[in-house]
Amino acid sequence: MAAVLANPIARRLLRIPPSYFVFLVLLATLWIARPNMLNLNIMGIFVRQIVPLGILVLGQLVVMRVKSIDLSGGGIILLINYFISSGTFPGASMPFFVVLALATGLAIGLFNGFMIGSRRVSAVIVTLAVSIILVGLVQFLSSGNPPGDVPKLFNDFYNTKFLSVPTPVLFWVLLTALVWLLLSRTVFG
Repeated sequence: MAAVLANPIARRLLRIPPSYFVFLVLLATLWIARPNMLNLNIMGIFVRQIVPLGILVLGQLVVMRVKSIDLSGGGIILLINYFISSGTFPGASMPFFVVLALATGLAIGLFNGFMIGSRRVSAVIVTLAVSIILVGLVQFLSSGNPPGDVPKLFNDFYNTKFLSVPTPVLFWVLLTALVWLLLSRTVFG
């Protein structure tokens, strides 16, 4: 065992989280069971679909950096999706929806931060309660009916590519780089 730990490559491999290896095993299993699922078109669709979750993970990463947790992300995404797809703001532009999403996230984040930081309420309790309230709010606003379609401008953005890479994926990569810079080069890291 000591010889293995003396090897720098082995030490580096042992620092990799086990979930990465599980992911590789699952990918290999998928490739063996259904080889056609790993073509570039299917993988492009898959990656585009996980972009919102990836962005949520970046936010959670920043929260976890200060040894906390935020369970309200799903409720925030649901509320913003309702605003976008319900027709509440007909004819609104993409910048309007971006500002609306950022303002909604900021307001809810400030409330969560106030309750956790100033009122000393558990982060799990506050953020879970906020998520439940947001889901209930969307249920109330939509009367339990599914909302309509997203505006065409979102479909256009979602389907555009730059150098064969979907635009949402590039956006996610850019945000990942910004979070990396924030956590590695500033006092927040």
